[in-house]
Amino acid sequence: MIDEKKLVSANIFDPGNSFFKQPANERAICTTISCSLDDCTVRDRGECIMVTVLGWQRCPYGSMSTETGLTRRARGYDGWIKDKKERYADIPQLGLPKCKMAFIGDYVYLPYAHMTMCKRVDFTSRASLFVSGDCMLSRDYWSAGVALTLIDFRPQAIMGGEIRSYQEECVPLFIQHLREIAPDTWSEIIKIRPSLDVEQDYVGRTAILSTLRHPIEWTTRGNNYPVTWKWDGLRVTTSSTHAYNSTWGRLALSGLDLSATVTEKTTVVVQDNAWVTDETVFVD
Repeated sequence: MIDEKKLVSANIFDPGNSFFKQPANERAICTTISCSLDDCTVRDRGECIMVTVLGWQRCPYGSMSTETGLTRRARGYDGWIKDKKERYADIPQLGLPKCKMAFIGDYVYLPYAHMTMCKRVDFTSRASLFVSGDCMLSRDYWSAGVALTLIDFRPQAIMGGEIRSYQEECVPLFIQHLREIAPDTWSEIIKIRPSLDVEQDYVGRTAILSTLRHPIEWTTRGNNYPVTWKWDGLRVTTSSTHAYNSTWGRLALSGLDLSATVTEKTTVVVQDNAWVTDETVFVD
């Protein structure tokens, strides 16, 4: 449902409390995003397509507002920061969107590198020299045929030659996402081209732990020290002493039994295709 725009994200940049040292004359900034959609699949995962590191990404349902504040040298600097934090205390800060297709209102969002260079597909704006295109397609235009055109596309570099990373990296990820996010479109695609319906390799992808098969076991290596974890469907456990954290206190331990409760957002990198079921939810 489309309604009047409501505030959905607020980000307050405080140069005095930044992870990286900022110049003394750097100003505080408050950036807010408003959206007219009641439901957004990207927003549901704590992200927004308007949040970018460089450049911009248009959203037909959103608008962004930026308010520039004071420098740390100004007398009212602390008060400005405090006022903004109190004003937007109940508003989340949405993060960068993952490279993952989504249906947003009347549009299909396709953020895969070089895809908007495809001239045979009617993106709302196309990529050109030094300009990235708009990753949006009208849902009325979207079809299995359009998806196949994007799968077959071979973008060319400015100086000539194919941009091979598109076929090697972007297309396989796009196909995986089609299976998971657009199953109806995928069913039509494999009717047209059955050769695409091959067994998927999920190793290396990030999934929500509670949606994986259990029991499973895997090993992580933080600072080159292996820690073996077990998931039984209820809790994550380990008996590896390498999981011990020195912040717990200076304790001389001969062994360790650690049991942890997971949340609906706890993720793990898939190490075996056997872990994956039809109910598995991937976050990448």
